Amino acid sequence: ETKKKMNEIRNQGKVNIILPTYNGEKYIGELLDSILMQTYDNIDIYIRDDGSTDRTMNIVHMYSNQNKSSKNIIIMEDEKGNLGYPKCFLEIIQNVKNAPFYAFADQDDVWDCKKIERAVGIIAKYNETKKPVLYFCNYDICDAKLNVKGCPQKPLSGQGIPIYKLLFGGTANGFVMVFNRYAKEMAFAKNIKYIPSQDAWLQRVVAITGGISVFDEDYIGAKYRRNEGAVTSDTTKKLAFFLWRLKTFVFGHSFESIQKGIYYLMYQYADILSIENKKCLQLFSKKGNVLKKIFFPHRLRTNITDEIFLRMMFLFRKI
Repeated sequence: ETKKKMNEIRNQGKVNIILPTYNGEKYIGELLDSILMQTYDNIDIYIRDDGSTDRTMNIVHMYSNQNKSSKNIIIMEDEKGNLGYPKCFLEIIQNVKNAPFYAFADQDDVWDCKKIERAVGIIAKYNETKKPVLYFCNYDICDAKLNVKGCPQKPLSGQGIPIYKLLFGGTANGFVMVFNRYAKEMAFAKNIKYIPSQDAWLQRVVAITGGISVFDEDYIGAKYRRNEGAVTSDTTKKLAFFLWRLKTFVFGHSFESIQKGIYYLMYQYADILSIENKKCLQLFSKKGNVLKKIFFPHRLRTNITDEIFLRMMFLFRKI
């Protein structure tokens, strides 16, 4: 019975993996090894390089030439040069062949061998709904040598998530996401020309279109290799993190990017937004209405310190 169930899962259809690369020679081989060892066989790995100046593409071509697995490595070549993040993801996903399932991959990470099989099995349970379905699992935060250093904050999941909960946090990371074709068609149609990030955009679109987000909390599906210079709340002292926030959000342009993403979300999906979601997006898509933002009646961040910081940014008209 168990073997029959596993065969049914493995016959669900093609999974397109979206993998942009850029100067990733150090770890790209480990990622490709972990994808080629997936227990789910029906996989196409779409790779587009974003102008690497190291040996990244030499390694990719070597893997392609020596690949004896059931998976396909498809190298996408064009004359568009360095597109940068996240347009590099958008360029690939809008130009791949159609498939029932899709997944994002980051060049520095390592996947558990059952990651795709497990994700497809869970997504397949919702096939009859014909709704956008987004799966994401848990992961370990690791150092360069894959020593586990921590675990991530819990992302939001479910159906009918109010959009305000996903505008300033609460979304999952792309490298643990697997999603069905309905989610892909809604979030990455050819007319989509701008996204603030592939993962937050996808989860927001799934939410506003009545789709389903599923968090596989008990399963560690990947090891996330954190860059040695990365600055995040769980690996740095509070003062260093505070200074990083000042530089990034107060003196930088991060909130401009967030606001632009909110505007495009409202613009692209205006016809299908609920009244509540439309009012929320209208409020946060432009500067002004300071008092309405400061006294917005719902929590926008799960962490109280983050919530206070965000309300201060409203006061300073940063967003």
